Amino acid sequence: MEISKISIIILLICFLASEELLKIENVPKSITIDDFNVPISENNCSIVIDSLVELFKEGYVYTDIKKNPPNKDYFGATDIIKELKNIPIENRKYYDFFRDIKRIFGKIKDGHLNIIASKSPNSYDLKKITMCLPFSFIVKGNSPSNAEIGIKIYEDCFKYFDNETQEFINNHLDINIDKINNEDPFDFIQNIQSEYNSIHNKHGQFSYNLNSAHKISLVRNPFKRYELENIEFLFKDNQKINLDYYLYYSNEDKELIDDNEFLEFYNNEIRKEINTLNEISILDIKNKYYKLKNEIKEKEKNEIEWEYYTIDKEGLKCRVDTENQVNIFVQTTFNFIDDEYNQALEVIDNCTEAFYKNSYPIIGIESNNGGGIIEVSLYLQQFLQVKILQRTHFSTKISNLMKEEMEKNMDDIIELETCEKFNDFEEMKEIVDDYGKDEQGLDIKHYRTKIFELFNKTILKEHKERRKKYFDNYNLKKPTEIIIFTDSFSYSSTSFFIKGLQETGGAILVGYK
Repeated sequence: MEISKISIIILLICFLASEELLKIENVPKSITIDDFNVPISENNCSIVIDSLVELFKEGYVYTDIKKNPPNKDYFGATDIIKELKNIPIENRKYYDFFRDIKRIFGKIKDGHLNIIASKSPNSYDLKKITMCLPFSFIVKGNSPSNAEIGIKIYEDCFKYFDNETQEFINNHLDINIDKINNEDPFDFIQNIQSEYNSIHNKHGQFSYNLNSAHKISLVRNPFKRYELENIEFLFKDNQKINLDYYLYYSNEDKELIDDNEFLEFYNNEIRKEINTLNEISILDIKNKYYKLKNEIKEKEKNEIEWEYYTIDKEGLKCRVDTENQVNIFVQTTFNFIDDEYNQALEVIDNCTEAFYKNSYPIIGIESNNGGGIIEVSLYLQQFLQVKILQRTHFSTKISNLMKEEMEKNMDDIIELETCEKFNDFEEMKEIVDDYGKDEQGLDIKHYRTKIFELFNKTILKEHKERRKKYFDNYNLKKPTEIIIFTDSFSYSSTSFFIKGLQETGGAILVGYK
């Protein structure tokens, strides 16, 4: 909600008259599935299914591999196109129809594959619907043999439940859960969101669910009605409580705010804006407040000084730990765009040079890294292990869609042998693989490209000059002196980075597949 100049003046008058802090109480609206699960026409359902089928036929190589797997035990058995065509389109309701599609996508376990529904026919935006419990789950115990599931109050949702429920929860904070819906609580948490998310690894599924089962976005995990209602929690003292997930609809700038420190900050900002007559929203002030709090928190920590880092400090950062005689870098994304892209390459250059000036081993931590720009992952791989020249090629389905997509990026694809750009998609093709025929009897063929570099010519030239400097001036690291830790939440460009080091024997890798 935008606050106009007139509104600001009125608010200030009220504030001065009462000498009290402004009270903001925009409580998110409680809703039920029936509010947004409204009828959708057969024609609209048909358009959605036909569009998805066409997209998969044209551009999704995975569908062909499903039908012609290199190893029968490696991939699942989902035929996406067939399953999409089997979804009923008559007499459907919006949410049920969306959930059917989402369930098929969830079977694939591909982190790149997602579908996000927007507004329902009666204008409910599914992206703004959240479901929550009054408590989160925690694992107690110091070993797998004595591990149990306990609870911890989740303040943001706890306040929406009645006094009786709140009292029960407060009395059971030190008592562990015995069963949830008559099953082991570990099994319940393991399975609660696994049907819809893209995490294939069992450890990853459990960790993700444990950390998020108390607050779930409906558009990412469209639960069935029975999964949301009357969940029975039996505790070790044989007392039980039945709870429904609390569903609420919330606009970004209409959240309940009960932080007195924020309210004081809010009123100070209102005073400032009176002088300039600028328009300001609650969300603007809220963002400014939490940004300042985080900056203060960072300064107070001051535990570790990172020598080089990207803007947000979380994307990529590194330091030389002289006390423990080790080089460390931590990375949570390869998704650097615009100015961040060049900055990320610069950070990699600076980190590498700092690392190679000493004889310490390198430890890298790739945690919860959902990938991003492949060039950055290849760049990092190349500089960690400069003795091994990274080379890239890939296969793509032969289709007009893929031809158009490939030719959009021709300026940054350089042929390795000539160091020149490809003129068009045809020049990139090298090997054609025949994958049989699709259900319409049409040939399924993939091209494998020639080996190329994914950098523009300027970066490629600088890249080669730096490599030469390392060879001439520094002691290069042995593969046994580079250790990379990863987890089951990391995929996409992170997989290129990890697999590249694995297949070339460039580093010791520790973590999950």
